[in-house]
Amino acid sequence: MRTAVRSHVCFHLERQKENFIANSELRGLTSEHYQAIVKKRDGYEQIFQKIIRAGREQGVFAEGDIKILSYAILTLCTAGASWFRPDGRLTVDEIAGIYENFIISGLKQGNLHRNGC
Repeated sequence: MRTAVRSHVCFHLERQKENFIANSELRGLTSEHYQAIVKKRDGYEQIFQKIIRAGREQGVFAEGDIKILSYAILTLCTAGASWFRPDGRLTVDEIAGIYENFIISGLKQGNLHRNGC
């Protein structure tokens, strides 16, 4: 999971403009191109779901809804591109490390089930 999180965070922080355009312009694609992108996105999400499932099977990660956990992780890792500044206080590498530790700690905690609002 550490490697997957680091890779995802670094990709988005190092390519802020490209990712903004890619994420905001999906609606402008033809149906055929949109479906191709969605298929690739779904495959990418499944990579994170497999990692979570494997961690749970190995007793490293707590029980929880794998699909929702993968969405939460991917959204968190992607969102950094909206506030990151290359000349800011922390480097891409430092931020990726914080995200890694935060996500791994969260996955190891118990009670990752629905509790209501």
